[in-house]
Amino acid sequence: MFKLHFILLAAFACTEKYKAGKKSSGSNEWELVVLDSIQVDYLGEIREGTFSNGIGLIKNISGSHMVMFDSLGTILVKKEFPKEGPGSMMWLESLLEHNGEYYGTTSFNDIYHFDANLNL
Repeated sequence: MFKLHFILLAAFACTEKYKAGKKSSGSNEWELVVLDSIQVDYLGEIREGTFSNGIGLIKNISGSHMVMFDSLGTILVKKEFPKEGPGSMMWLESLLEHNGEYYGTTSFNDIYHFDANLNL
């Protein structure tokens, strides 16, 4: 008899705790919260971007432009690359910063290394 009471008590306690922990709306909606933003005076279709240590880098998808900017949105470097041939960036998928240097990767396992002036 003790085991039956204990099981019922445990089930009741777990059920109440579960109900109390549920949201009242029953919704699984997410809310976007913008904590900060930077306005950069650049018009283009952005494909990739990264921002760290006060410096941002974005790549235009339709053209072959890359833009480096600071935390105030000031454009530091704007570079255009050839669409084909030597010095072009084909199929750039991601940009990342590591120890103050910038790298781009492609789906073909190519790695681009950029200097401070965005030269390859």
